[in-house]
Amino acid sequence: MNKFNHIINELAQDARNQDIGYAVASWCRIISQLGHYDTQKVKENANKWLNKIQLVDNPLNFLNKINIFANNESTNKVLILAFVATGAGLLQYLLNEKEKINKLEEQIIQDANYLSSKAYIKQKNILVLLIKSDRYQELIDSLKSDNYLNPEDSFKLYGATQGLWIGTENEFNKSQIKQELNIRPSVTTKSEYDVHFVKIELDRDDSRFAPNVNPMDRRDAFIELADKSPKIEVSPRLSCEAYEHTEFYSR
Repeated sequence: MNKFNHIINELAQDARNQDIGYAVASWCRIISQLGHYDTQKVKENANKWLNKIQLVDNPLNFLNKINIFANNESTNKVLILAFVATGAGLLQYLLNEKEKINKLEEQIIQDANYLSSKAYIKQKNILVLLIKSDRYQELIDSLKSDNYLNPEDSFKLYGATQGLWIGTENEFNKSQIKQELNIRPSVTTKSEYDVHFVKIELDRDDSRFAPNVNPMDRRDAFIELADKSPKIEVSPRLSCEAYEHTEFYSR
């Protein structure tokens, strides 16, 4: 209390503190020495509190009614009222900051949950095979007859594949293979060198379809395709130029 009285007496020596607004600003300057508070917001909250009091009573009368230092001189009463108002402003500021922190924490948790859920969404992997049209026409016709790979065609695909490529769906969409499928028309005059692109959707990556893999591992990967019954698409008959500058690598 002695320290509080000392501050009151020190502030009372400045006649400008007879003005309630200036007195609030004086208390805000003292608060700024106690911590990292946004004293401008504290001051705004204090003035809002004073305005609410003024709607129902004179602020000094309010101070007398609640019997806080009622016998003090007028200047001290203004300083005390400013102290109460600044305290109310600081309390409101701290409550607002706590609410901001709570909202920020909630947002962080929501963002973390969202990112976590996105991480569990499996991205499709695309396997594309290059097959000679005439040599494997029977197989091509069988593949076209269904949107999913039949078990009896799975092993045949291994022997028919001249080239292949595997990557994520995003990588496929950026690939030259996809570009050729988009722009390359079906042949009008057939050639023995014509090809088909066979696109197969996989639910996960399989390194056995990557370049430079042991032939037996590659063969096993093709055989196991039947167990997954993946979705399959067969391109129209394309000229050999369709794969000349693509990412296909040798089986």
